[in-house]
Amino acid sequence: MKAVFGKSIFILLAGAALLNACSRTEEAHTSLDEVKGDWVLSDLMQVNGQDGAPRLAADLETMNYSLVRLYGDGTFNTSGMAKGNWDKQGNNIIFNPGTGQRLAVRVTQANDKNMILEQTYDPAGNKAGGTIYYQFTKK
Repeated sequence: MKAVFGKSIFILLAGAALLNACSRTEEAHTSLDEVKGDWVLSDLMQVNGQDGAPRLAADLETMNYSLVRLYGDGTFNTSGMAKGNWDKQGNNIIFNPGTGQRLAVRVTQANDKNMILEQTYDPAGNKAGGTIYYQFTKK
C-alpha cells in the first residue's frame, strides 16, 4: 500500500512539473526573438461569424502579403510595399504602417519555423464579424 501511495505521489508531482515546464515553454515561444525575421505567408483562412452576411477579406484591413519582414529595431516591410513600425505587446503584434490605420493581431503560435497570427474583426451593419488566421513560415 505504501509503495502504491508513493508511486501515486511521484506521478502527481512529475505531472505537475511537466505542466509547469510546458507553460513556460509556451511563453518562450512567443518572445520577441521568435517573431523577428522574414516570414512567408503559407496559408490564410477567414472564418465569418453567423451574426450577419459574410464579409470579404478584400473589404477588411488585412495583412495578406506573401512576405513580411519584422526587424529587431521595430520596423517592418512587406512584399506589398507596406512599411512602418511594429510592436509586440503580450501575445499581440501591433502594426502601424503610418497611414493612421493600426492592425492588431494575436500570436497564437510562434517558434523558429512557424508563426500563426489571428486577426478578429467586429460585425458592421448587416455584415458578420469573424477571424482571419495567417500561417507564416520563416524564410
